[in-house]
This record gives sequence, C-alpha cells and structure tokens, in this order.
Amino acid sequence: MISNDLLKDYLIDQEDGLKNLLTWFLNQVMQFEAMEQIDAEPYQRVILGHVAIKALNIGAISKP
Repeated sequence: MISNDLLKDYLIDQEDGLKNLLTWFLNQVMQFEAMEQIDAEPYQRVILGHVAIKALNIGAISKP
C-alpha cells in the first residue's frame, strides 16, 4: 500500500515526489520478482531437498 507520505511528497514537490514514488514502486516490483524466483516470502524458511543439500555440500560448480 502506498504510504500517505509518498503522496504528500508528490503533491508538494512533484519532481522529488515522483522520484520517491517511482523508487518505492520499483522496489516493490523487484521484491515481488525476487519472491517469485525463490518461491518464498521474505523471511520464510525454505526446506531444501536432498539434491540441493548435496549440491551445497560438494559445491554447485565442479572445479576442473
């Protein structure tokens, strides 16, 4: 939800207010995209499967 402060800033000083409003909006979009990619909410614990744990133990990238 858009905070009242962002809207007040926009109404008082449209240039800086618009910058703050766009920054807030783009941060929300990036947070949503990150949650979609990792399939978890912020601060949610994700249970790793056996394959993922094994990859973490031996390293995801094999060394030559």
